[in-house]
Amino acid sequence: MMNNNWYKNEEEEKLAEKLISMEKAALKKWFNGDSSGYRDLWSKKNFSYFDAVCVNRVDNYDEIAKTAMERVDGKLYAKHYEVLNERVQAAKDMAVLTYQLYYESNLIVLEG
Repeated sequence: MMNNNWYKNEEEEKLAEKLISMEKAALKKWFNGDSSGYRDLWSKKNFSYFDAVCVNRVDNYDEIAKTAMERVDGKLYAKHYEVLNERVQAAKDMAVLTYQLYYESNLIVLEG
């Protein structure tokens, strides 16, 4: 079990653990040049993506798959990365996972 007081009950805590473990599994592949973890995880119907290396938010799965993912497949590697301060905020039919990601990578490839 996670040791924090963010979650109202055991059900929320279990949901958080599941979502965080799914993200970490995708990141493990990502930093080994394999975007399939995210290709499988992300919704193809309702999608938004943004982070510090993107100029604009991407609101279409096909766009992220054709641009960013194709640019990193087989090319992006990190010897070390850390996921810190993970938190899941859940509502009736959605959840938002936030965290800080620190990594040492061979390449930054995402552009507008």
